[in-house]
Amino acid sequence: QLLLEWLIDTVAGLGEQALLKSQQTAFEYGQRSIGQAYPHIHQLTQQEKIETLQDQAALIGYVASVEQTNNFFDITFSLHSCPFRSLLDQYSDIVCLLHEKYLHGQVTAIFGHSNFEQKTNMLHNCTVCKYSITNVNESK
Repeated sequence: QLLLEWLIDTVAGLGEQALLKSQQTAFEYGQRSIGQAYPHIHQLTQQEKIETLQDQAALIGYVASVEQTNNFFDITFSLHSCPFRSLLDQYSDIVCLLHEKYLHGQVTAIFGHSNFEQKTNMLHNCTVCKYSITNVNESK
């Protein structure tokens, strides 16, 4: 916990360039986590990819729900208990942004390009952090 606080404080102190690099790193780590756990991810069926994403999301505290419309899937992630809650008072902008980038990296590794968007955030009087991934094409 203390090490994490030091790292985040360092990123905050180094400014915009450090934050941009941290975002890139979080995204790449999200992609890498999928690549290492599932080296043949692109050979999976769409349903297997969705199950993979649900499993990975659960590891970092998210609950994923999936809705299919025609040939597209819409996926919603909800986080009810932030694993970084103790850091939010002082570092909420950085912590939330990096957590989001990590998840976005995982989504990109599994599905390729998709519409990824944060819908709600615990910091803005909401009870959950919620993200949506829309228009995930079934044929990919």
